[in-house]
Amino acid sequence: MKHVSFKRATPEGTNLAPSNEPISSKTLLQSLDNAGKNLKPKAVKARAKASMVDQKSKKVLYLLETCGLYSLFILYRSYRGFFVILPAVFREVYSKMSKVVDTPFETAVAQNSSGAQDVDPETGKIRWRTRITVSFLAAVVTASYVISGAVRVLVMFFRTITQTSSVTGSFAAAADEQESNEGKILRLTNKSSSSNAGGINGEQLPPPSGELAP
Repeated sequence: MKHVSFKRATPEGTNLAPSNEPISSKTLLQSLDNAGKNLKPKAVKARAKASMVDQKSKKVLYLLETCGLYSLFILYRSYRGFFVILPAVFREVYSKMSKVVDTPFETAVAQNSSGAQDVDPETGKIRWRTRITVSFLAAVVTASYVISGAVRVLVMFFRTITQTSSVTGSFAAAADEQESNEGKILRLTNKSSSSNAGGINGEQLPPPSGELAP
C-alpha cells in the first residue's frame, strides 16, 4: 500500500520556521534603572541650555527642569541605595560581626572550642540570641551609614547655595555628594567579599575619586 502524505497549505509569505531573533533580556527594573541613570546627564544638558538662552521665560523653564531632574536623580539614587546597596552592606557587616561577637554567658572552655562565635554544640550553628544581637548591631551600623550620608548631602546642598547662590549648582553638588557616598559604601561591601567581585547591581568598584560608573 502506497503511503500518501498530505502537505498542509500555508498562506503565501508565511514563515513557519523558528525565529532566530534575540529576545531582549531587559526586565522592567533594569529599564527603570537605566532611566534613572540618565537623569543626571539630562539635568546637565538642561542646565547648559539655560545658560545659553536669553529669553527669560525659557531660561526659567530650563532651570526648573534642571532642578527637577537633579531631584529625581537624588531620589533614584536613594531608592537604589536603600533597596539594592544597603541589604548588601547589612549582610557584609553581619558577616564580620558574627565572627567577632561572643557571649559572656558561655564558659571559657565552650568559647575556646567554638572560637569567637557562640555556637550551639547540638546544631553547630550560631545561637539565636547571638544572631539577634548581631542583627541589631549590624542594623545600627547600617543605619548610621544612611543617616551620615543623608546629612552630608544636605550639608553640601546648603553650603553650595550659601556660597554661590546657585540653586542648580546646589542640586548638582548634592547629586555628586550622593554618588560619592554610594562609592564609599560600595568599597565597604566589596573590600573583602569575593562574591561581590562584579560589583553591586552589575557595577564595578568606583575609582579612588569616589565617582561611580553607573
